Amino acid sequence: MRMGWLMLAVFLGVVGCGGGDGGYRPVTRVLANMPVNVPPTPCALVAGPVSVPSASTMSFTIDDRRNGNYDITHIGIIDDATLTSSGCLFSVAAAEFSGTGSYQDTSPPGYIPPNVYDFIVECDNAVGSCIFDLTWTATY
Repeated sequence: MRMGWLMLAVFLGVVGCGGGDGGYRPVTRVLANMPVNVPPTPCALVAGPVSVPSASTMSFTIDDRRNGNYDITHIGIIDDATLTSSGCLFSVAAAEFSGTGSYQDTSPPGYIPPNVYDFIVECDNAVGSCIFDLTWTATY
């Protein structure tokens, strides 16, 4: 009987049990999916802090259609420690983008290092708040 179990163990060790390639498949996580209303200001925290435990691919979408696609925004994805200690330093943001109306962007795969991140917005409208829908994701 012991020989039978030993042979089964050797067989499974050599052949394997099957059921997949055993590789890791990244998962996309929604970090924020929300309406945003930011008055004209040099900087506002709109989402975060969010912990991202491993290198990731981040994406965001600014959907400005419900406000007429005229908002002028400057966004940054910045580590929480920098935001806490130094404020909105767009120059050191992990990702930064400026645009008018609706736009989106995605980092290169695995580009964003593990850290705790915040999503910040500068509303550059001359008159009126920047009102848009934000979707922010990380894949890791």
